Amino acid sequence: MLRNKIGRPGSGAILALALVCLAACSVPLAPGYKVQKETLDVLYVSGDHPHLAIRAAYQLRNVGNAPLNSIEVSLPDEKTFGRQNLSAEIDGRPVTPSLAAAERESSAPDEIFRISIEPAWPQKQKRNLVLEYRLAPAPRGRAAIAVDDVSFHLQPQGWFPELQTPKKLFSHDVERPDPTPVNLIVPPEFLVISTGSSSGARKQGGDIEHRFTLHKLNLDPFIVAGRYHQQEVNAPEGDVVFWTLAPISAPASQVAGARLAATMKVYAAAFGPILKKSAPVHIAETSTHLYGRSATGEGPAGWPFLNGVLLNRQAFALEASSEVFLGVAEHELAHTWLGEQVRLRPEAEIGMGEGFAEYAPIVAAEARGGAAARANAVRQRLKLYDDARVASVEKPLSAIRAGDPWEQRKISYAKGSLLFLALEDECGEAGARRGIAHLVSALHGESAGFEDLRSAVELETGKNLAEFFRIWLNDTGLPDSFRERYAVKQ
Repeated sequence: MLRNKIGRPGSGAILALALVCLAACSVPLAPGYKVQKETLDVLYVSGDHPHLAIRAAYQLRNVGNAPLNSIEVSLPDEKTFGRQNLSAEIDGRPVTPSLAAAERESSAPDEIFRISIEPAWPQKQKRNLVLEYRLAPAPRGRAAIAVDDVSFHLQPQGWFPELQTPKKLFSHDVERPDPTPVNLIVPPEFLVISTGSSSGARKQGGDIEHRFTLHKLNLDPFIVAGRYHQQEVNAPEGDVVFWTLAPISAPASQVAGARLAATMKVYAAAFGPILKKSAPVHIAETSTHLYGRSATGEGPAGWPFLNGVLLNRQAFALEASSEVFLGVAEHELAHTWLGEQVRLRPEAEIGMGEGFAEYAPIVAAEARGGAAARANAVRQRLKLYDDARVASVEKPLSAIRAGDPWEQRKISYAKGSLLFLALEDECGEAGARRGIAHLVSALHGESAGFEDLRSAVELETGKNLAEFFRIWLNDTGLPDSFRERYAVKQ
């Protein structure tokens, strides 16, 4: 819980502190190893069957209290990512990873492989591990990955190997070293963007190798690359870059760029900046099938990445200056804060995650149109909520899950946004937004739920919000006082 992380330590924090002290002892307490160096290479391979060749190289050191006979690694699964041709080497000698299927949930989007080490890996010695495979998803793909003859993208969810901490008490956590190079090898006409800082580019045969460097505070790597048309909009509130598969009209790009730059500036001011220094916002097109928030899953849809968003062809088939296009983009850009910077636990994905992504554009609308725009947006959300309740039985926000029927999720999308608006009414706009910014800053790269949101806002405002969250999360319907506040005066 957030209150134990940044407030007065509770019993859990005291135990954690004791464990840290034990782990810091000069004598290792359990088997374990450390990643001293790591390099990720991503090679785009064109042709009749475009795919990505992934190579991960590690220098490892045994820092535990015993020799190691094996290590485990999480790899992208075949069904989701189209993983093929897996191979591994230890110190240049081929080894065969074995699937540890019994130890994973069948629904997990990755798979754990065990790599045997023979002879056993002695303490304090180093080993060099290389993993290689290709990714070639099915044509419809999935939001996490897409590869075709003009572009590809990799979202930070499972496409790269993740070395696993040994399942022993007090084992040394396996972490990504700082720095970690990420090299992208693509055709010379490809535009690329990735997590981390750019370290330049160089020719590699007929391709270009773009080098990036990940540091400790960077989130897991995403990559967007393609043979894109680039249109840059220099708006008063910031720069916006469109990467599209076909040019969009200049007037539409100017209107959309100015609107989205202003929206991102409002988001950063309200919920905290996500970048240390300003950078253009990227709005990129993907040819893969992204699932929209509709009953059929069709229509305009997007997927966020750091300071940018991928939008599908259905979105770009619209005029970029249209409210539908801008609405999808603003919704997905909001997920950069809650969804990407901070992951949401399953019980919070709908009410808190989608609720926030519906609420944040209202904050931007208020910045453009004042209190009247906010009140009008609240009334629209109330109507959506009431209309959705006619078609289905409402579940409490604390009980709704991503796998629930669309009709029930639709109710919670609307109610989740209303919860955030009610939180502003309860604590003041500034206090509620400071609490959200506090949550994003404190739990950067970690997962969160409603209890963490409550703790963060309580810390910023000094208010006890136990009853507020109990009503909004556990009861169905809306408080009468909230409805009365936004009733249209006759």
